[in-house]
Amino acid sequence: MKQTLQKVEDLLSNALVKQLADQGHRLTGSLENSILNSSRVIDGKNRSELFGFALDYAQDLENGTKKFGKDHVRDLYKYFILRGLNNIQAMEAAVLTNKRHRAEGMPTLASARFSKTGERKKFIQNTWRENEQKVDSIVDQGTDSFFDELYNNQKSETL
Repeated sequence: MKQTLQKVEDLLSNALVKQLADQGHRLTGSLENSILNSSRVIDGKNRSELFGFALDYAQDLENGTKKFGKDHVRDLYKYFILRGLNNIQAMEAAVLTNKRHRAEGMPTLASARFSKTGERKKFIQNTWRENEQKVDSIVDQGTDSFFDELYNNQKSETL
């Protein structure tokens, strides 16, 4: 079953990263790297489990937020520097964006223009909805293979 869950892990991790990019959430690649490099399949005695992790702000991208810490302007400043603005432009953009975030929440309505899908939230829900049948198929095939192997091993044993 570990191999089956590793297939599911690959499918979902890559689909989550694609969904983030399609929604316009791509700058440094940190969130994508956290998704691609932190999931694990734990194989126990009688069960296998798939665990996935991501950076904390993935929750804000999933649900949106209206709560901002004291460092929000500083974080926005860094964001705009990474986007190529000079120091003065970055600070002006950070202050104005902070004001907009406090009024509208995040993501803002205007940020939809960065999205190929028109969505700026629910990247996890959307990914699951788009891939649930594929996951079911992978698990069904893996389960069938597991039981076929058990059956064939027992059938071939001599009594």
